[in-house]
Amino acid sequence: MDVVVIASCAAGRQAVGGRGELTLPISARMLAGLDLEARVVLVAVPTRDLLLVHPPALIAGLLAEYYGPRPEHHDDG
Repeated sequence: MDVVVIASCAAGRQAVGGRGELTLPISARMLAGLDLEARVVLVAVPTRDLLLVHPPALIAGLLAEYYGPRPEHHDDG
């Protein structure tokens, strides 16, 4: 799984705590390949009332792809 999507739901079982924390259930962590101490990248999408939790491996892969080897550019002028 590449991302855990957290949506707002009035009848949901999880809630944001008094310090602004949100517990990610162990089942969601396991599906995303996150151990208990894993750091994550949390992306808020306020216009859709969503939080996206990305595992570090996905972010590392995206950065490697973006900054990876690029074809050489030769100036023929």
